[in-house]
Amino acid sequence: MELNQLRSFLCVAREQNLTRAARMLHISQSALSTQIRGLEDSLNVILFERKARGMVLTPNGKILLQQAGVILEAADTMRLTATKLTNSLSGTLTVGLNTDPLFLRMRALDARMERLYPDIRLEFITSQTLATTSLLREGVLDVGFRFGMSGDEGIVETWLTDVPTAVVIPIRFLKTVRRVSDFTWRTLAELPWLWSTCECPFHRLVAERMAEFGVQPRPVADALDEAIVREMVANGKGVTTMRRDIAESLEAEGVVAIWEEPMSVPLSLACLERRMDDPLLESFIRETRTIWHGSASA
Repeated sequence: MELNQLRSFLCVAREQNLTRAARMLHISQSALSTQIRGLEDSLNVILFERKARGMVLTPNGKILLQQAGVILEAADTMRLTATKLTNSLSGTLTVGLNTDPLFLRMRALDARMERLYPDIRLEFITSQTLATTSLLREGVLDVGFRFGMSGDEGIVETWLTDVPTAVVIPIRFLKTVRRVSDFTWRTLAELPWLWSTCECPFHRLVAERMAEFGVQPRPVADALDEAIVREMVANGKGVTTMRRDIAESLEAEGVVAIWEEPMSVPLSLACLERRMDDPLLESFIRETRTIWHGSASA
């Protein structure tokens, strides 16, 4: 039984789908299947029922799931103790990136960490805001960037900045008004929206504003990935909300117009509360804040 097998076990149990879990873990589906089979063989227990709708925990799998979480937590505690005993900051941190690395200032952060802590190895993987908490709890991530402040139990979120957002309207919808500013929340709600059903912080903010006027968006497509949303709105599929800087680049291409309504969502850095004493995490969070706030000496 290996720790990566246990992490895979937790991820598949949460996603109930091998394809999605493999994507979250950044491994191939066949490799993930091999890990699950290997764990079942080592335990001599069937953990999942393979059904048409996905992977469903067996009764034995449900019992062992909680113990897998306890083992992974104990392993984290042991690693933290070993780090403190050596009095040397060395090891690996896996960092989840919820948006493009350029926006998150990864080049500057990676260079600073390499200069100040040459024995800390950073591994960057693509993640999504809504999956951050689960990936932290499963040990896939050590720390992750996310939009919004979730307030999830056992999670500590460090505020970095407020990210301006914008409502973007494909050019083809502008024929209904003389000026973009003529739109209101009520008339915007009548248009088709690229929307996420997964409580995306950007979309939740828009829904809250619309609710003040007694309306709600009319979804035309479920969209969450930023790159996909960008292309869909550029093709005129529907109205959406996104980072202001992305919206401005699309407006410069002449494919959308920005509806001027000041809005923003926090950008934060999340980690497990029980790991806040980990010197590696402390150093990473401190230097990330320095990159964003310039508050520490170089």
